Amino acid sequence: GKPVNLSLEALLGNKKNQAFFEADNWVEVLRGKQIGDEFGISFIYKSGGDDYQRLDELKQAGIKLILPLEYPEAWDLSDSYSESRIPLSALLHWEAAPANAELVRRAGIPFVLSLHKLNTEAKMKEAFQKTIQAGLPGKELLRALTETPAAWLGVSALTGDLKKGKMANFLISSDTLGSSNMFILESWVQGQRFVYQDASQQD
Repeated sequence: GKPVNLSLEALLGNKKNQAFFEADNWVEVLRGKQIGDEFGISFIYKSGGDDYQRLDELKQAGIKLILPLEYPEAWDLSDSYSESRIPLSALLHWEAAPANAELVRRAGIPFVLSLHKLNTEAKMKEAFQKTIQAGLPGKELLRALTETPAAWLGVSALTGDLKKGKMANFLISSDTLGSSNMFILESWVQGQRFVYQDASQQD
């Protein structure tokens, strides 16, 4: 009989569900768009965070992006040998990555933000601060973590903001997002207190 690609068959059979395409960089995002168009699938693209390098092409492609809030770590440049082995493109990306979300927003490309790999409160707080310092307004950062993802997944009637009748999933913090004084006091999931941290325990 004729050969069958089980993965492709499963993907095409699930067209009614939202599909995601994970990419390491802007090149893969645009390649994923071509694949999606070929099979009639409208992906949401999880990007590698270098979208600022091709804003016009990404805007023209008419895509939605999931942007990482995990940014490159700084290198140890204590000796000239180490310094000479770091490509200039990597240094430029290290500097530009925190501005990616604001540049994508200014370009008019729909986006949400991902907390993937930010597995501690300290990492999350640092990412919020860097993103806001690089230009993204705090209210836009919050919207990209709450309302917009809910809308894209078609669950705005259940979650995404705090309104009567919706699931009560939220954090209570000591200050606004991006503030150096911000730390999480309480975390609530579906109306139940999940975590409480006393301010005296914060560093």
